[in-house]
Amino acid sequence: MLSRRNLTFSFLILPLSNALANNISLDGYKDLQALETYKNAKIKVTGIDLNVDFYGNENLPPLILLHKLGGRIEEWRRLIPYLIKSRYVIAIDLPGHGKTKTFSPPPYIVTQEEIAAMIMSFIEYLKLPKPISIMGSSIGGCVALVCASLWPNRIDSVYTVGSAFNGKLSIDDIEDQSLKSIDDGYFDENEFPIDRKLEYARDIFGVYDRGIATEMNISRRLAGNWINPLARGVSLFDYLSILPHVENKVFLYHGTRGNYGKFHKVAHKLLPNSFMRSIVNSGAFPHEELPNELWQYLIKDLG
Repeated sequence: MLSRRNLTFSFLILPLSNALANNISLDGYKDLQALETYKNAKIKVTGIDLNVDFYGNENLPPLILLHKLGGRIEEWRRLIPYLIKSRYVIAIDLPGHGKTKTFSPPPYIVTQEEIAAMIMSFIEYLKLPKPISIMGSSIGGCVALVCASLWPNRIDSVYTVGSAFNGKLSIDDIEDQSLKSIDDGYFDENEFPIDRKLEYARDIFGVYDRGIATEMNISRRLAGNWINPLARGVSLFDYLSILPHVENKVFLYHGTRGNYGKFHKVAHKLLPNSFMRSIVNSGAFPHEELPNELWQYLIKDLG
């Protein structure tokens, strides 16, 4: 059982994860893999084999994509065909997620600073031109903002999609939050995720599409007990204190359904150089639901 500061993980692999991942129709992803410019690589950074997809013309400005908490690279597949018109796209599976390989059990907390440092080390390893832009969904947008706050001269613009920026929680509150997620039936006693009902996706994220809700459950299963360590890192970071000091351009995208607009309104007031965009009739993650509508903003915002 999960108890305060005495967390023991079970390392059983859920047997249905890969089968479910193969059975869901990832429309568009195989088309991306068929592109002449598509490449995949496993790149070792800070002791982790990052799974990375590369798309488009290497001579275009690079854009790094970071997926949501419990997500994976494939969630970007409907937006990437638009992005490669003007960017060299580099999509990463975060630690414990997708096909990124880790060599040790997940710690109790993976801090935002750790993930941001990993992303910056990755950028240095590839010798990418700087400053560089990062687009992130959910936790990916949070990490992108941390990168901009810690390395402002090495980051150009930040594009966040459905990211929640809050103040810092105490360790006690974070522990209570973890225990509640088990009591509420979202995780088992070893912190492996339990499938969420369609109603949850609708009420929390404004996602009405059953296929997208199912994909979210599948990618959460693949991430397994790495989800909560990363979530605790988000809760431990005080975004509200750094927002006034981020001078980089920050673009905040959210759908008009779901609960993420309220976070972006607060962030927009605190950020010195931000632009807020609302995608009508989309849930929290328009890059999955309405990529064409999101692209209409990005045409101008990417510059």
